[in-house]
Amino acid sequence: MFLRSIFLVFILMISFSVNAQVVSKIIIKGNERIEDDTIKSYLDISPRVNFDNENIDQSVKKLFGSNLFQKIDISVKDSILYVSVVENPKINLVVFEGNAKIKDKDLEAEISLKPRAIYTKAKVQDDVNRIIDLYNKNGRFSAKVTPQIITLPQNRVNLIYKIQEGPVAKIGKIVFVGNNAFSDARLQSEISSKETRWYYFLSSSDQFNPSRLEYDRELLNRFYNSRGYADFKIISIITNISDNRERFYITITIDEGVKYKFGEINLESQLQSTNLSLKELRSLITTKSNDVYDVRKVEKSIDLMIKQINDLGFAFVDISPRAVLNSEKKQVDITYFIGESSRVYINHINIKGNLRTKDKVIRREFRLDEGDPYNATKITRSEKRINDLDYFEPTSIETVRTDQTNKVDLNVNVQEKSTSSLNFAGGYSTSDGPLGRIGFNETNLLGNGQYLSLSLAKAKKSLDVNLGFTEPYMFGRPLSGGFDLFSNRMDGSQNQYRPYDQKSHGSILRAGYNLTEDLIHSFYYKLARVDISNIGSNASVYIKDQEGKKTTSMIGHALSYDRRDKVVNPTEGYIITVNQEFAGVGGSTKFLRHSAVARNYYPIINDDVVLMMGVDTGIIQGIDGKKVNISDRFNLGGAESLRGFDSGGVGPRAKDQDAALGGDILYSGVAELKFPLGFGKEIGLFGSAFADAGSLYKLDVADQSGIWDSNKLRSAYGLGIGFTTPMGPIRVHYAIPMSKASFDKTKNFDITFRTDF
Repeated sequence: MFLRSIFLVFILMISFSVNAQVVSKIIIKGNERIEDDTIKSYLDISPRVNFDNENIDQSVKKLFGSNLFQKIDISVKDSILYVSVVENPKINLVVFEGNAKIKDKDLEAEISLKPRAIYTKAKVQDDVNRIIDLYNKNGRFSAKVTPQIITLPQNRVNLIYKIQEGPVAKIGKIVFVGNNAFSDARLQSEISSKETRWYYFLSSSDQFNPSRLEYDRELLNRFYNSRGYADFKIISIITNISDNRERFYITITIDEGVKYKFGEINLESQLQSTNLSLKELRSLITTKSNDVYDVRKVEKSIDLMIKQINDLGFAFVDISPRAVLNSEKKQVDITYFIGESSRVYINHINIKGNLRTKDKVIRREFRLDEGDPYNATKITRSEKRINDLDYFEPTSIETVRTDQTNKVDLNVNVQEKSTSSLNFAGGYSTSDGPLGRIGFNETNLLGNGQYLSLSLAKAKKSLDVNLGFTEPYMFGRPLSGGFDLFSNRMDGSQNQYRPYDQKSHGSILRAGYNLTEDLIHSFYYKLARVDISNIGSNASVYIKDQEGKKTTSMIGHALSYDRRDKVVNPTEGYIITVNQEFAGVGGSTKFLRHSAVARNYYPIINDDVVLMMGVDTGIIQGIDGKKVNISDRFNLGGAESLRGFDSGGVGPRAKDQDAALGGDILYSGVAELKFPLGFGKEIGLFGSAFADAGSLYKLDVADQSGIWDSNKLRSAYGLGIGFTTPMGPIRVHYAIPMSKASFDKTKNFDITFRTDF
């Protein structure tokens, strides 16, 4: 036993003498840029200190880990440690080739290797993966990136990433599994991801996007929860990509559950307020027992109650719906629970994102000020007024808590959009031939909220020029003011329908103010001069009577009551405008004119299908023995008033020359249903079905025998298409007259185009 122990110790001593070594010095070879001391700092070996093979292995690992070297060799000879290295080259340039869809600067921001950095294969591969990930986020899953190295003197390289971007991966098919109540087509219409079709060339909805699928998950939940399926579940969403990585196939497996109705509806409150009436709050609840369960009604009930409570000064009231599902009765019992809260006041109103629009333009639309009690109705109204400016993308006002428990901040984050537009319109008139119009509008001049417009309309024998300017807040007060200048010329001496030349020019001064939040009163003064000349020798006596120069000096006012949900593309509410004008404040013409316009909007299916109904009426009569001039009478017909008829194609006409004379009494009506065409909202394509009707009649002339005149109701129906392109909206109408007078002039087709910049 003793001898065996002596033998083991002897063996260990021999092993130690073989593996444990000591070197007298360390010599570095092959380094060009990197100092010896830097290399030595990575070594686990020092002169006159024992080391073994493990120390050598660790030293090699540390040197490679520094990413400074592509080759390392460590050896020992005659008590000298030799470290031989080959340095990684230094990057001179990083170049991208083949990229068209993603800019160089965006790729440069994504990669880690930059000029003057040390090149390593691992980092290059990491950057290749980063670039491919960036392309994947942009929907290009077939993108390929090949790195290429060009060796330069002094151990430098140019790094080139050769990119094959490939096409955007589209959605080839969307399949639903487990749906019985609704078809695949119906469910596909409810989600934002779409199967690729040719008409999605202006949209990205058919491009595969994982984040969009998460949004679709919410859309499906909401769709089913709004139709009684309270326990609806999405079991899985599985995506598969084609071999060429250009098509995705999506399978959505769902569990519809059963259809529920509302059961018991209760209301509980912990809110302490003498002004709070639970009975009044209960009247706002839209969920009723035995109605089909609809989460939208629950949300609407909460919104109505919160708004009512907010108006009492409670900004952060919490109303939580506590739902209990009874699977046996297939009922959902709802208890609306109102938590505790306290009254708060407005601390600061913060506006961000307005680079061009001045703060004052936004602040003056607020219906409450800093220091005022919190009022949800006024905040909602302020939000609507800001959106009605149409200077920004849809904007919401955010209520934010502050360090003071009884104060809140209102944050408005706006995103500005184009407020300048260049309008084009074209058409064809049976009397004037081809015609066109170009107009410039700026609704936010220099960020001051001012309105500037300039238009030029040209037909074969006519020219109209108009300039307008409006300041919505004169002298820093809610009083609008502005002016219009106009000059119009019509050469009609050779036109059988309008056999005379007419020149008119003048100006309008106007101002307006709000009587109430929704009722606006405006007044104006107009001075114009009209010259009718060069009347054909064979012209009707009703035209010849109009020859000469006439001056109109007129005052007028208008009352407008606006209860629309929004000014641009309204979906609900109405507007009524009544106008009165008196010509006789000097000048040679004397008349009294009354007119009224009304439009009512009804959402039929959410905000997607909207019915608009409207009426226009007008009457004009001469005073002090003066007859009404042809230039002051009403006209009817065209895309803006009575589709299916030519501009000025309806109303009294001279028999001998079939010339349009205008009329003294006007009425018209329109009913138009606007609806989506099933291509997705993002396409901007919608359809319309409309019916127009109206009449224009009566002339205040002594001899009626030479006039065609009828108070017969004219009507037309038709279809229209609207298409919002990146360049601007296009509107096309085709109308067919149903009833007309024998002397009316019809026109079936209209097209208009507008571009914004």
